[in-house]
Amino acid sequence: MSPPRTGLQQSIALRQRAGPRISHSIHLLQMTQLELAAAIESELLDNPLLEIDDAVTDSEPAELLDEPMVAADEVANVDELDSTGEEPELERDSFDRLDPNESIEHEIEWDDQTRHVEMSSSSSATDAGTVLENRARSSTLADHLHEQLRLSACTETEMQIAEIVIEWLNDDGLLALAIPELLQEVQLVVACSKRELEDTLVLLQGFSPLGVCARDLRECLMIQTRAAVGADARVPVALRVLRDAFDALAARNTELIAAELSLPLEQVTAAMDFIAHLKPRPAADFSEARIEYVVAEARVRKVGDDWQIEMLDEHLPTIKITDWYAEYRRMLGRKNRDEQASERLSKDREFLQDCHRRAKLLLSSLRFRNFNVARIVASVVAKQQAFFEHGESAMQPLLLADIADEIGLHNSTVSRLTTGKFLETPRGTYELKYFFSNRVGTQPGKEHSGVAIRAAVKQLIANEDPGSPMSDQEVSSRLKSQNIEISRRTVTKYREALAIPASKDRRRMAI
Repeated sequence: MSPPRTGLQQSIALRQRAGPRISHSIHLLQMTQLELAAAIESELLDNPLLEIDDAVTDSEPAELLDEPMVAADEVANVDELDSTGEEPELERDSFDRLDPNESIEHEIEWDDQTRHVEMSSSSSATDAGTVLENRARSSTLADHLHEQLRLSACTETEMQIAEIVIEWLNDDGLLALAIPELLQEVQLVVACSKRELEDTLVLLQGFSPLGVCARDLRECLMIQTRAAVGADARVPVALRVLRDAFDALAARNTELIAAELSLPLEQVTAAMDFIAHLKPRPAADFSEARIEYVVAEARVRKVGDDWQIEMLDEHLPTIKITDWYAEYRRMLGRKNRDEQASERLSKDREFLQDCHRRAKLLLSSLRFRNFNVARIVASVVAKQQAFFEHGESAMQPLLLADIADEIGLHNSTVSRLTTGKFLETPRGTYELKYFFSNRVGTQPGKEHSGVAIRAAVKQLIANEDPGSPMSDQEVSSRLKSQNIEISRRTVTKYREALAIPASKDRRRMAI
């Protein structure tokens, strides 16, 4: 066997790499208005060269589709990279070559491009930051139970057992494990008998919300029913139904329940009505998800026969590069004659150069984002006017690629600019992504958007005879008469997406 051979080898490979500049631009494109307002506020605190432009007021009208003050190719292109994978170097300011006798206007050629950003006034920027800081958080079920546990008169062992039990609740507030498995989990932490575990469960089941920590749905409903003993005459029969005829209850078979329990049909019907108002998911009122606030990027409304667009940017502060920076640059230009002074100020120069680059990048990226969001909104409104007039059933098929080709951007850039951006319309506030849907149908003139088909399926089922609901095949045939040709499988897909039960379940619910 020959020994392994070692050596150096060179190879050439073409790779794409997103540097800080491109990453920054991509990050801004994906931000919502509230996130963008918070990011601008943060940059205002970190960058001494940025300030709020008080000269721009709400009274100044802003054109919807004005040309951007900085050309798109001057902004970091998020779709293409140099073939080397490197980013072009940002133009550095040459402090040492400044002419101290040159006027400020000629000295800073970037001033005309970066002085003003077409956004609304900054009066509400602080409000936007406050909204972000004060987002409401829903109390979790675990927090709610722990609070009650601390106030209860329980032993230290019961406290430890209860804390473990709370960790093993599912999203509905019921036990996620059977008693034997739960006992094993508890015994890994604390010495505990089955009797102690069951006693702790009884303690927790007395907490609010009623029905929490139940072993299954039947026990959950029985806990809630027992709590109403003496307050409702239907409770005794409801308890018997839950205990002795739960399977028939799930099938909503009133006659069978009445026969099995030898009870009058009227009493069983009343008991079932009582059970129907109980909560099968005790934890439904608790959520760990943080409430997210939505701020629309634009508003569309009909004026006469035309649909007009108004960009809503009042949450974004208007920023500019501070005026004192020009004077400071001129001052540094004068001091360059003094070699010793120039050395002392070298760190200041480097810091301000970095701040200047960051400021220019932020301003140009903001222009690119706002300008192209406005263009996308205008294009979407032009193509979806039928939706604004007639609703979901008139939604036209529209792809991201259609808008990308029209405004000259890459699909990925359009995707970033439409994610998390909302449009306020007379029919409600929708994410821009909502207006994009695939074309369904292959024959010319018979293509429809997925949103329109979903609305048609929903409308047909809503208008059906409850006693004789349509099957998916019948819905497909009805749609064909409306010039919408889709298969039964496609109908099933849209019906399930709408959370509509199958025909046999709808028939049983109607009984």
